[in-house]
Amino acid sequence: MCGEYAAKDMGGVSSYSHRYLRIGLISPYVGTNLGDAAIIESARTHLIRLFPKAEFLLIVLDCEYVSNLHGLEAFPLAAIPLPFYNTVVYVQRAGLSGQTKPRTSGVESLRLHARSELKEIAGRIPLLLSAARRLRDGLVMVSLEMPHLLQAYKVVRSLDGLIIAGGGQFDDEYGGPWGHPYSMFKWITLARRAHVPVFFVGVGVDDLHHPLSKWFLRRILAQARRVSLRDEGSHGILRRLGIQRELISCPDLAFGMPIMNSDAPFPPVPASSQLTIGLSPISFGLKDRWPTIHSTIFERYWHELRVFASSLLKANYSLRIFVTDGGDYNLAKILYDQLVDTGTDKKHVQLLPLLELQELINLLRTCDAVVASRLHGVLLSHVSGVPVLAISYRRKVMVHMEDMGQEQFCLDFETYTSSEARESLFSMLTDRGGIVSALRNRCIDKRIAVEQEFTAIGAELALNSGKPKGQAMRVGR
Repeated sequence: MCGEYAAKDMGGVSSYSHRYLRIGLISPYVGTNLGDAAIIESARTHLIRLFPKAEFLLIVLDCEYVSNLHGLEAFPLAAIPLPFYNTVVYVQRAGLSGQTKPRTSGVESLRLHARSELKEIAGRIPLLLSAARRLRDGLVMVSLEMPHLLQAYKVVRSLDGLIIAGGGQFDDEYGGPWGHPYSMFKWITLARRAHVPVFFVGVGVDDLHHPLSKWFLRRILAQARRVSLRDEGSHGILRRLGIQRELISCPDLAFGMPIMNSDAPFPPVPASSQLTIGLSPISFGLKDRWPTIHSTIFERYWHELRVFASSLLKANYSLRIFVTDGGDYNLAKILYDQLVDTGTDKKHVQLLPLLELQELINLLRTCDAVVASRLHGVLLSHVSGVPVLAISYRRKVMVHMEDMGQEQFCLDFETYTSSEARESLFSMLTDRGGIVSALRNRCIDKRIAVEQEFTAIGAELALNSGKPKGQAMRVGR
């Protein structure tokens, strides 16, 4: 059970003194996506503003890496490893990864021999072999899922609230319906059974194709205490799916990053003749790097991007190539190598290593403009006061640019040309001062909206905190 709460005023915002409030944050986060990192840090910042002594539990895909990165306890979000929905950490911890070979006794040798014989017989009957494989796969999934389910319920009972923190978590492109849709359904159903309130905060709808994903989604939303979405397009998609419950608007949680809590001035208008452009490529549609392959679309994008980058170097710009997701790093390195191989002076093109969140913010604030495609590559640049030329690969990027009043600097991933990108960038730099001022005002408004949403959630958490709960438990890193 939580300790007693006493509301007190802090600059017009209620804060609650307490001892044992424990909050779970759910995200399909593996530690290398800086948008997810920004969302987690924003949620923690605003919850600590309300509950200064709160404890947090991250429920993520790679709990060990993320725990070390953020200095918080973590527990694995899922148990079943799926393509592009990596849960290897839990499989290894559960002792079910098959990476260690036990010694084979005489009885075990007989068992293995029998299995080999059965496999040979089944191989003569294709349908039998196919059924045997499905049965094997099903048994492996059960052996992974059941212990995780039991542990997850114990974890949920130790919480006072469960928050699905930002991002495009309504999505089944990564792992299909048994990836994140099922993971959310599982955790939220457990939370309801344990009488733990669930809040969706600043979440977006990305890709939902499978009927089972939509079935999970309807039941997920029916059980949540409060649901806020990051854009009007997400509202519309859920309404078309027949979701009738109240849906609230809340900007992407990255707008609530601590960087926006200071009155530090945004970067000044550049005075030097040589400008620095941050360039962040994306692996969208690339085989082995993206779950859905769009080879023709990617190759066209990649050709135009290389021509565009070369033209900037010839025009005496400096390039800093960076990524906001680890899955794009190999692509960034290929781009760097190709530019250097054409004779570009290395003084004018730099490949940044995989950065942590604060390192990224520091980098962005040294750029005169950024060219990016990932939503948080664009958004975090705006939060840092840097104009962006967005090469939009998804609806969410275009929606963000329109919402920031920057739609004239948003190009379509599938149709843009290098010359179009160059003209848009030059036009943006001409009015950089006005753009920076407009970005600052929009970002401040959105930061305030994020604060208000967490204040509303905090009030509900405080009201719920006196209800009986299971004894709090520690979850090791």
